[in-house]
Amino acid sequence: MQRWFQAPRSRTLSLLGSGILLLGAGLPGFGEAGATPVLIRSEEPGWAQFRGPYRDGVSREKGLLKSWPSGGPSRLWTTTNLGRGFSSPVISDGRVILTGDKGRHLEIQALDPQGRSLWRTTNGTSYPGRKGWAALHARTGNTLYQLEDVVKGSILSADSRLYAYCEDGWVLLWEAGEGAFIERGRFRFAHVQERDAWAHPVVLDGRLYLRYHDELACFDVRARA
Repeated sequence: MQRWFQAPRSRTLSLLGSGILLLGAGLPGFGEAGATPVLIRSEEPGWAQFRGPYRDGVSREKGLLKSWPSGGPSRLWTTTNLGRGFSSPVISDGRVILTGDKGRHLEIQALDPQGRSLWRTTNGTSYPGRKGWAALHARTGNTLYQLEDVVKGSILSADSRLYAYCEDGWVLLWEAGEGAFIERGRFRFAHVQERDAWAHPVVLDGRLYLRYHDELACFDVRARA
């Protein structure tokens, strides 16, 4: 896996295979003044990853148009039949590669510099759209049952119950039954207007923690004898 970060004079730096970077207390910036993190360029040529060689959304191209003519720059080619989605193209070794949903499958496609298809292959399932809440078979991924009249959000499993914090501010307690979610309680935590944010619920030491923007609340969920 390629590195993406370099800390000058670092004494503790671990990069895990999962892509998690651990910064130790001995790094500049953790007690040492004047240190500036340095991005490291990808070893691959071209635009071979999301947001470019340095993953910062900055192109180092020079000699580009300083203004555009009426109607925009000259179009070289257009291709279609890419599927549904909005993945950014990556460009490497003379190929343009991107993904798109085709029916129930995610498809990866490579194009040549003229926009002609070189190859395509499927890679897993496509995004099915909003489905509310669903219970899936752990081995096959098949839907066992679902609940569409409750909006999506974050969920936590604790003590054989599910805590569902929905994006409209409702919090529900469910039991995952054999064929349905069995509701064991609900309350309205936040009066949400835009459905723009919802944090993940936390349960620790018999307390349920919920956050919505600048509000954090703690609830006692311990069972009483």
